[in-house]
Amino acid sequence: FLVKEINYICEIGGGFGELARMIFVELPNVKYFLIDLPETNVLTHYYLSNLFPNKNLLCDIDCKENTITKKDVLDNDIFILSPSIKFANDIKFDLFINAQSMMEMKIKNVNNYFEFIQKHINNEGFFYNINRYYHDGSGDKVVLSQYPYDKFWSVKLSKKYKTSIRSHILLTQRTVSKDTNLAHELNKIKNIERNFKTPNLPLFIIKLYRLFKKLMYGLKNLIN
Repeated sequence: FLVKEINYICEIGGGFGELARMIFVELPNVKYFLIDLPETNVLTHYYLSNLFPNKNLLCDIDCKENTITKKDVLDNDIFILSPSIKFANDIKFDLFINAQSMMEMKIKNVNNYFEFIQKHINNEGFFYNINRYYHDGSGDKVVLSQYPYDKFWSVKLSKKYKTSIRSHILLTQRTVSKDTNLAHELNKIKNIERNFKTPNLPLFIIKLYRLFKKLMYGLKNLIN
């Protein structure tokens, strides 16, 4: 996509703000939103406020009635927010980013974020999604091909993530038509997932098996 078309970015799971820093180098006038846990946001605020002292930062405590308004967007540059903050309906984004954090969420939280993205994405806006094919660290089996994309997305880029064979890059663009290549691409991803998904067993059995493997590995090293 063309960077000149990107004016409003929302990164879900922004960490301490390193990606935001990199993007500001290329797009110094962009409005950048980071949504993460409050304990992470403390570090993010320290990091970005020191890097960009001339930019206006807005945090949870600055939000009246726990809501971001259009005026807030116009008056500020960087927004460091927790998931509990609400957004006015007229706030739209040109680009959403999620890198390696949806895979760590409960499925209900993934669903909530997709509802938020699909409500607040601009027409022809983009969603840049990098996550594992399969992950169960949250206690749920989170599968990339089952992410709740609605039918109004067109796939612009889909490939394995070069630094992690277990992860995939999926760049999609919002459309007004349901006649897209999304379903076909998700089916291709589903075929790749077979190499990484666990057997169709209850998660507690899978975790017991993993624990057993670690114990056996440790015992083997101890004996040797």
